[in-house]
Amino acid sequence: MVLNGFEIDQQTTQSNQSKTELNLMYIGTIYQDQNFEPIIKSISTLPKNFKTTLHFIGSGNSPTVTKLLNKYPINVKFTPRLNKVDLYNYISNCDSFILTNYPATPGIYPVKLFEYYKFTPPIILCPSDNSVMEEFIIKSNSGFIANTPEECGEILEELIKKKKQGNQLFLERNTIYGEQFSRKHQTKKLAEILNRHTE
Repeated sequence: MVLNGFEIDQQTTQSNQSKTELNLMYIGTIYQDQNFEPIIKSISTLPKNFKTTLHFIGSGNSPTVTKLLNKYPINVKFTPRLNKVDLYNYISNCDSFILTNYPATPGIYPVKLFEYYKFTPPIILCPSDNSVMEEFIIKSNSGFIANTPEECGEILEELIKKKKQGNQLFLERNTIYGEQFSRKHQTKKLAEILNRHTE
């Protein structure tokens, strides 16, 4: 299988140095089958003296999420689609990316996974797909896996602890594993397949 992949040279560094806030970001379309309840519930249980905001970038206001906010009031910001410059400005203040499984399409690598991987903030997959997304995150050491609000809460509390101490949150990536998913590698893979079929 040949994947869309990502441009491996478009990585950035984390610049949000605040010791009193945690910015979580979900970028792109929100689908009805996605379950954001574990992550939103976990945020609602975090210490109130530490500002945690969940940003939905490029999704606009979502009825799926808004319904959950009535049950678990947390700090949320919705933005419309952004141009590349504005998007990268947002990402420069990101502490962690949020990703959920896609029950309607199991066993796929969403483009969002690779888009997140390009940047240094860790990914939180909650709930897990128990499949290729989880495998990629674990093997590339690019984030964390959670399935319940309690598991996600533990991860977030650890991130908050690091923020309070002034420590960076990024993980030491396994770039050797991750590089095989780059657009450069996938293009090479496609070329090899085409060459075999034309011989």
